[in-house]
Amino acid sequence: MIPFVAPNEVGQRFAQSIGGIVPQISTTSIASAAAVSATTEMEGLGVYFTPLYSTRVKVFVTVTVAVVNGTVWQLVPSYGTGTAPTASAALAGTQVGYGAKATSLTAAPMAASTITVMSGLTQGVQYWFDLEAIFSVSTMPALSNITVIIEEV
Repeated sequence: MIPFVAPNEVGQRFAQSIGGIVPQISTTSIASAAAVSATTEMEGLGVYFTPLYSTRVKVFVTVTVAVVNGTVWQLVPSYGTGTAPTASAALAGTQVGYGAKATSLTAAPMAASTITVMSGLTQGVQYWFDLEAIFSVSTMPALSNITVIIEEV
């Protein structure tokens, strides 16, 4: 038989099961990011997060990419400290993994997502998170429907 657990006890029991620390989770929704004008630039999302209990965070990003036919594109998760890069800024911070990558076969918008674990962070230090945009053409339309979820792991 499964014991009944009242909703207000769920968080308490979960916290007890992991040593009393409930991980932070931050969700940021952004309607759109400005178009980039060169083949490798930062998107300028301006998402900030301060890890309190861990030196690792998991970053999950979903986005709609509006592309032209035949465009090869890639969105690479990036992070750093200080002030976040603005849209169309030069490459900044540390790039992690390969991100989301595709070659568009039509001019229709494409959904994309990437999940990355970033490690070696310092507890209590504020970090910015952004996407490096790499496109095979010099000007791309804006990204839209952007959701960034950051969780300490």
